Amino acid sequence: MVNIVEIKNKLGNGCTIPFVVWCDDGKTYIVKFPGNEQGVKALVNEFIASNLCEYLELPIFNYNLIHVKISDYNDKTKNDIVPLEGTAFGTIYNDNALTVLNSRMISKAKNKNDAIKILIFDILIGNFDRNRGNLMIDSISNKIFMIDHTHIFDLGTIWDEFQLPRLIDEKFNINNLNQFNL
Repeated sequence: MVNIVEIKNKLGNGCTIPFVVWCDDGKTYIVKFPGNEQGVKALVNEFIASNLCEYLELPIFNYNLIHVKISDYNDKTKNDIVPLEGTAFGTIYNDNALTVLNSRMISKAKNKNDAIKILIFDILIGNFDRNRGNLMIDSISNKIFMIDHTHIFDLGTIWDEFQLPRLIDEKFNINNLNQFNL
């Protein structure tokens, strides 16, 4: 776990309102804070999915858990996120990352065969939110990477200890996939 040194700026869009943050390990992260409107389950989802991706050797950017203190919040965050202490989820910032805009970009990627692995992974974890904003390509390595696993388990951030066990017996409905997943 690392600590925040400086919150640089809001990243742009996204329901979890990610920020660009510099941490005490000398790295810059895209961070989702515990006070985001989706709540801490969004961070739990990110952590679980990222660990699964790492275990399965799927293409994701490196990540870390980030310790957050109330004093870390500043004028850049106070209007967007409820200041809460706790643990944030951060993905290491990649200056070379570009949003995948079309299938042609995927077809030219060095790891284009990972695209089917990403689709299968999204199906298995119930991620129906794979869209153009959360599939990236590194312009230097020419490899695709997936980001943003906030909305998994086919429930997003509204799951609880009763709903998750019920998912085990449910049949998968491919019609729930976002058109970009396909």
